[in-house]
Amino acid sequence: MKILFFGRRFTYFRNFDSVLRELAARGHAIHLAVERETDEGRALVEGLVAESPNITWGIAPERTQDEWAWLASRLRHGLEYLRYQDPLFDDTPKLRDRSRERTPGLFVGLANGVGRYARWLHRPVEALLRWLERAIPDDPAPRAYVEEHQPDVVLVTPLIALGSSQIDYVRAARLLRIPTALCVWSWDHLSSKALIRELPDRVFVWNETQKREAIQLHGVPASQILVTGAQCFDKWFGRQPSRDRETFVRQIGLPARERTDRPILLYVCSAPFIGSQPEAPFVLDWIRRIRTHESSRLRSTPILVRPHPSRR
Repeated sequence: MKILFFGRRFTYFRNFDSVLRELAARGHAIHLAVERETDEGRALVEGLVAESPNITWGIAPERTQDEWAWLASRLRHGLEYLRYQDPLFDDTPKLRDRSRERTPGLFVGLANGVGRYARWLHRPVEALLRWLERAIPDDPAPRAYVEEHQPDVVLVTPLIALGSSQIDYVRAARLLRIPTALCVWSWDHLSSKALIRELPDRVFVWNETQKREAIQLHGVPASQILVTGAQCFDKWFGRQPSRDRETFVRQIGLPARERTDRPILLYVCSAPFIGSQPEAPFVLDWIRRIRTHESSRLRSTPILVRPHPSRR
């Protein structure tokens, strides 16, 4: 089978390397196509290509930069910002802010007006914008690229980026009658990112929670959703501890008396938004509450805090 797999950047294949290796080992031919060529994640993709002659990579063509591309980009961003006026996002201002920063002022004003004064207009306005976006002529470049590779199936990730141009690849494959699938990239993509604007034939999700999100938030029919597990964790099934507990607790600085089998509480810090509040004050408050808990076991349990790599 020939697989054409579109990723926004090299790094988006990071969560599927175990799948790609297994598919290649079974004799399938895979072409990894990225929209943007960056250094981040390049080593992974080049390593996959070096490991297997069945894996290749290339740069997918962008939509021709004409007046239609200009209009498509603005309509797509406008649709996404309108989505964030739903009451579902009233308690997530950072998500709204992120979308607003990328949306033209005309659509920001329109969506804000709907959100504040006429939420009943949300569906009619969305339907109009969707109709306008779909009326834009298809670009020949994505279709030619898909046609050139003659795949048996087209995969895409993440697809739900704000103003995603990957919509064009899904539409191109559909015009060529090639099956398509969305490979959900991360645990929060269906709840915190944009909507699935162009529905592929299948949506591969991690678990039942994501299946529910795909149905409730994106309107994906249950028959088109497959729960596969989280591919990025495949490697953990075969892993063994690299050190014993005594060595571990000594390295993280716990006293000798903790070198037993009793639990250690682990707090794994979050990735930051631009302008997001420091997480440390919350972590300290969380620790204080544990240390004053009525349970003596909780009060004395060792705590390990693991900062996010970008917060080091």
